[in-house]
Amino acid sequence: MVNDRLKTLQGGSRRHFLRWATAAGAALALDRAKVLDVISDSGGTALADEGSCSLTCRSVHIVAGDGGFAWFQLLWPHLDVARSNNGNFAFHRFGETSKAQDTDNDFELTPEAPWQSLDKAKRITGFMAGTNQTHTPIPGSAAQLGGGQSLLAVCAAIQRTTPSLLPVIGVDPVNFGTAKGSPDIATVGSADGLVQLFNSAASRQILSVPQDAALYEAYYKAFVGLNKAAPRPTMQRPLRIGKSSANFLGQNLAAKLQPSADDLTRYGIDGGTPTKLSEIGRILITASKAFRMGLTQSVILPAMRDDPHGAFQNMANLKGTVALLGQMLKAWWAGLFKKP
Repeated sequence: MVNDRLKTLQGGSRRHFLRWATAAGAALALDRAKVLDVISDSGGTALADEGSCSLTCRSVHIVAGDGGFAWFQLLWPHLDVARSNNGNFAFHRFGETSKAQDTDNDFELTPEAPWQSLDKAKRITGFMAGTNQTHTPIPGSAAQLGGGQSLLAVCAAIQRTTPSLLPVIGVDPVNFGTAKGSPDIATVGSADGLVQLFNSAASRQILSVPQDAALYEAYYKAFVGLNKAAPRPTMQRPLRIGKSSANFLGQNLAAKLQPSADDLTRYGIDGGTPTKLSEIGRILITASKAFRMGLTQSVILPAMRDDPHGAFQNMANLKGTVALLGQMLKAWWAGLFKKP
């Protein structure tokens, strides 16, 4: 039965409820369709339609500061370098690159480059932009738009159209910048911190329901509706909205966002993987899971940050690093379409 208080929610309260329902549904392991059914029953079809699809694209921004960007040039090389056959240039695949097909301009791909089999609309696009910030910890000139606005912040501002628990998350070091209408950024220090951030934020979300008694009651009834739709026998009983349920929600979100053994295998991560690589993979794993649950719209992460002078003195290690980078990016793309 439609609750008029939910049906007439407007503005921030409406977005707040959709974020809350998404997070609660994720904790109860509900299929997205069931969550929408409950929202429709509780707040009407218009509210369900608003929560049914993402009106904007989600984004992952990989910022390779301190010279780390050099590694990505070994996936998508500068044309003059790849075609030079000059052993003095910093490149590892002379004579082994392939020219990208059906592109507007020439583009060379190394064997390790991900997404080569995707159609034109989904393959990578390269731009030359910004100034030389090779040894800058947090480069940003290539991400500056008109009026001093940051590309990262502009993306986040656009993405606010789609409700989510934490709109944008950055892994330090990060320079989010500013843009009109951009949300606050939540920052963490590592891949594990990203999981724990969702954990504590989810708990606070439940604890911070509006104090208005009538709206509190409406939230409670909607939560009971989600509970009844849950397929797990342990969830077939009334739940109290309070600290215990908030902690439960947070713990379940953390468990669902944590990289599994299967995830790590697909990404090629094991106990011997260097931290600079495993952190990238673990963040991408958690980001893809958070996207599927509708918990965030944007994740910003640093990458490599190792200023790889001397990398060509150990070609086996260099080729292994490039291959793992490509493997993780391929696995990340595939994981975006994997059911939780």
